[in-house]
Amino acid sequence: VPVELLQPLLSEIEAKGKITPQPHPWLGLNPSAHPGGLIVGRLSGHSPALSAGLKRGDMVVALAGRSVEDWADFYRRGWAMGPPGIDVPLTVVREGRSFDVRVRSANRYQFLAKEKTY
Repeated sequence: VPVELLQPLLSEIEAKGKITPQPHPWLGLNPSAHPGGLIVGRLSGHSPALSAGLKRGDMVVALAGRSVEDWADFYRRGWAMGPPGIDVPLTVVREGRSFDVRVRSANRYQFLAKEKTY
């Protein structure tokens, strides 16, 4: 880990002995790189992306009006948009047709938290 990334976290590590993960906007889709965009591979059940109408095999070609080519850039730019709960605007191609969709992001930690079984 580069030291410049670690320094802002040192006081929390000293106080708590760990770092509390910061929630990022989560869409519930797993993309893979493809020329011209990202192909939606897996969608988590009841995820924001699934609720917004995305389907496996859709190609995400833009996020907030800017083209996407790799998943790391997709996640970085999505996370930089704000906290969970924001709308993430995507341009998607399905069966040769392009359309825009807004996906209301969620907090992955809350969304995937196990429910009590007792």
